[in-house]
Amino acid sequence: MAAQHKCANAQNAAPHPPPEAGFSLLELVVIIAIMSFALALVVPTKRAGSGQAAVNASAAKLGAVLRVAHAEALRTNADQFVLIDPDGRTYGFGVLQPADSVGAGIALSIEGDGLEWQGPLRRLRFRPDGTTTGATLVLEQANARSRIVVDDLTGAVKLTTGTAK
Repeated sequence: MAAQHKCANAQNAAPHPPPEAGFSLLELVVIIAIMSFALALVVPTKRAGSGQAAVNASAAKLGAVLRVAHAEALRTNADQFVLIDPDGRTYGFGVLQPADSVGAGIALSIEGDGLEWQGPLRRLRFRPDGTTTGATLVLEQANARSRIVVDDLTGAVKLTTGTAK
């Protein structure tokens, strides 16, 4: 009878609920604190790199225009020109006035004096034999800097990036 009573009690006893899944409030607070700390370290780094990214993108765009002008001179067997306005921070290929901008806050300058003048604008000439007037163009913003070197003998366009002096 005693054995029967024990079995009856075991059957009548409510089953224990399984442990609840999930995180405690303390665990969530600790995770959020760690993520906030990591984000505080990453965000300033991203902001510092965004200036260089903008300068690199503008330099790549200008470099592409210069390469197209070089290819077009070879294809058409005629001189082609890229107009550059350092003061207005604009440039253009196949236009009377520069139309493309290097971007807000990005300075455009020319190193050396190989470019031709066309009124107040500078002109980079690409010849059908592959030569050019040659130039070194510099794009800068804060500590970001990109240089575009156009070789006068081959017309090759080379981009270099880095921090400003």
